[in-house]
Amino acid sequence: KTASGIFNATNIDYILHNLDIARLCIFGVYSHQCVESAVRDASDRGYLVTLVPDASAAKSEAQDAATVEGMKAYARIAQADEILKELRGQGVSAA
Repeated sequence: KTASGIFNATNIDYILHNLDIARLCIFGVYSHQCVESAVRDASDRGYLVTLVPDASAAKSEAQDAATVEGMKAYARIAQADEILKELRGQGVSAA
């Protein structure tokens, strides 16, 4: 990609819509930058977004914590093990 936001720098929105994808799990490096951009942009475009903080990284724990807190307005927050249980059909406890 050529910008901090994947939705602004690629045709991923077009591809996801053509595949009828409505839910996204977002994680990656620099949670306080590119990951936040992806979460906000996906949410603004109507996707149901889950941020996976234990599969993301920033330069400091404080930046990671700030990302999780700030993204609560845009996404569900779930740990990787919770996502794996959901994908296996085992469900998770409400948090």
